[in-house]
Amino acid sequence: MLVIPLLIMKHRESPFLSKEQIQQIKEKVFHSLQEERDYRGYDEEKGWAHAIAHAADALDDLAQCSELDKNDLITILDLVYEKMTITDRIYSDGEDERMVRPIISVLNRKMLSQTYVEQWIQSFGDVEKSSEFLPAFKQKNNIKNFLKSLYFRVKFYKVDADLCPTIEHTLFKFEKVYYS
Repeated sequence: MLVIPLLIMKHRESPFLSKEQIQQIKEKVFHSLQEERDYRGYDEEKGWAHAIAHAADALDDLAQCSELDKNDLITILDLVYEKMTITDRIYSDGEDERMVRPIISVLNRKMLSQTYVEQWIQSFGDVEKSSEFLPAFKQKNNIKNFLKSLYFRVKFYKVDADLCPTIEHTLFKFEKVYYS
């Protein structure tokens, strides 16, 4: 996964991959991220695992590829949603920040409607919560951290800044105790 961003970045600078090769890479990245279940960042014994962060980097470079269409960008949003709503672990090694990068790249492509993106953001507030305390707690923290990271990145880069109220509303809906 570490090589893919370098490969795609070089391709964007000076195209050398065919559309079919880009599609193959995209499918492998999408499939790999869907199947990934190792959510560790830094492991005290083994060092960096960081599969989710590395996949986010690959998604970011893919999202900037002109060969990807609207449906591919929607898939990127879906993959980010899937990984930011996990209940197994609280991300603690910058995964939220890394996963925001492909979202900003998707927004910069201007292929998805404002309404679609707003509904995607709002879906974080409607996520199916686990009935067990600890998984629900982990998921809530992952979602809050991701939405806060998205909020400040959107605001800082002034990319669709009118998404900020939607993010604020979703955070409030999700965690009223802290935002009232």
